[in-house]
Amino acid sequence: MAEALVLGVEMRDGSHRMPMFLVPAVGEAIGESRLDQVCHLLRSEGSPRHVPDEIHGVDALCRTPRRVGGSRCR
Repeated sequence: MAEALVLGVEMRDGSHRMPMFLVPAVGEAIGESRLDQVCHLLRSEGSPRHVPDEIHGVDALCRTPRRVGGSRCR
């Protein structure tokens, strides 16, 4: 993976969601087997609470255009 971003989202009903967005490295694809590998790694190296509720493959992550260093959007 080239980049990853996880968000902690509080829902209106007070529950929480944790989506993960993955940008593949050049020449790499994000298929089901790769997503399973990521989930397994997070469970084995961290804990089940570190496994996101959903994982999305994306082409790029949004960055703020005016900030030095290209921070991710908030």
